[in-house]
Amino acid sequence: MIKVKRPMATEALRQARMRCALTSGMLGEYITEPVFLRADGTLLTRKNCPYEGLKGWTDVRAVFSSCGRLAICKADGSAYITELPGRSLEPVWTPLPPLGRALQVAFETHGLLALMPDGTLCRGGDLDLSCIIGKWRDNEIVSISAGNMAAAAVDADGKVAYVGQRGDSLPLAADWEDVVQLHVSNNSVVGIRADGQYLYTGSNTFGQDHSQEWTDCVQASYCENIALALRSDGTVLSTTHLRNKQHPAAQWTNIASLFSGFMLTLGIRTDGTVVCSDRDGSHYEDELSEIRLFESLETIEDERKAAGTEREIWI
Repeated sequence: MIKVKRPMATEALRQARMRCALTSGMLGEYITEPVFLRADGTLLTRKNCPYEGLKGWTDVRAVFSSCGRLAICKADGSAYITELPGRSLEPVWTPLPPLGRALQVAFETHGLLALMPDGTLCRGGDLDLSCIIGKWRDNEIVSISAGNMAAAAVDADGKVAYVGQRGDSLPLAADWEDVVQLHVSNNSVVGIRADGQYLYTGSNTFGQDHSQEWTDCVQASYCENIALALRSDGTVLSTTHLRNKQHPAAQWTNIASLFSGFMLTLGIRTDGTVVCSDRDGSHYEDELSEIRLFESLETIEDERKAAGTEREIWI
């Protein structure tokens, strides 16, 4: 079991954060599909999701996604990954049994990175992780994130190791200390320090650096050149973008979990309902209106145990 030395959220909030994913594919145009996990181990998608293969799963204990790919980990220890195909095609699921017990799975452009219960990393593909694995051979890794040709990990002391294939400013994240959560995007890295301070390094085209003034943050995210932060009171902070406007998520309240992927940002409210938006406005509003992942944060743990999908997770 891995325990972060400086916990940032309750166990209920940590469980809520493992309930949603975004996976992308080509269906006439590039689209992003939200995928949600209920406490009973079933997957939900929006009403008119064109990919039937994303529905009907049972006994699921976790979903993860990045770089358009999706990983599903089941309670029986099996695991599968997929990438959404083109028009009129169903996803092809590739079994990856070693990932079945993973606490976290992150996809990089050329491979994947998985955090296992003993604090070790499982990797696949062409991403060179030698600097991470070599640096922390004897320490516990508690959180990982990956994006386009880049990946990062946080150890139990809050130190960051970064590996990437671009000569940009992203490796500056390796100088951060006392980190409890981070998010790697295509051109930036955002994170949260144990005292709630927001951390940012990367492109400053739209003044994203101003996000470093934010405090009382519990979760960091990034989407379409916009820095986003979930605060402890359930509200969301946002930098501005091309039209000098904040992301619509800045109007959300009662949010327990925030997740961003290609073009879209998802929010899970404290009552188990969900909200979704791109930078210009609400998305799939009617199609997600009936989704409810749990009854309340107070009951999420009991619901999870009753469904038989419980697991130890401390990230």
